[in-house]
Amino acid sequence: MHTTFGSRKQDPVREEILVRIALSSAVIVVLTPESAHYASTRLGVSPDRIVQVPHGVPTIEYSPPTAHLGIPTRLRLASIGYLRPDKGIDNSIRALHTLASLGYDFEYVIAGAPQPQFSEQVAYTDHLLKLVEELQLSEKVKFRREFLPLYN
Repeated sequence: MHTTFGSRKQDPVREEILVRIALSSAVIVVLTPESAHYASTRLGVSPDRIVQVPHGVPTIEYSPPTAHLGIPTRLRLASIGYLRPDKGIDNSIRALHTLASLGYDFEYVIAGAPQPQFSEQVAYTDHLLKLVEELQLSEKVKFRREFLPLYN
């Protein structure tokens, strides 16, 4: 269950559909403790049939760059998730163009995709691709349509 509604009132037909799906499923997978509570209290799912898979990016310990040891460092950056205009990825690309012109070495991976039902996201993705090409950053900015591994 990607989206749940907490205590908010929702359409009774939707609620009934969710109840039927939940009660006929072997396990319900949710993303947050709040969603687990919703599935248990509103949908009647036994807590032992609810599995929480945390939503988001895992927290990993910071490792400082090794440049101070005399080892060359390449700055590695990533943006992940749906490609929406409100994320400002185009601003990041423009800033990286400035860094490139100053001689900084970096790799920027944009991992994600637009949600096809939102035409503005598709148009934004096209805009990002064109911007990378216009700013001659194709060797430094890469688009990946997959999840990134925790360590690479």
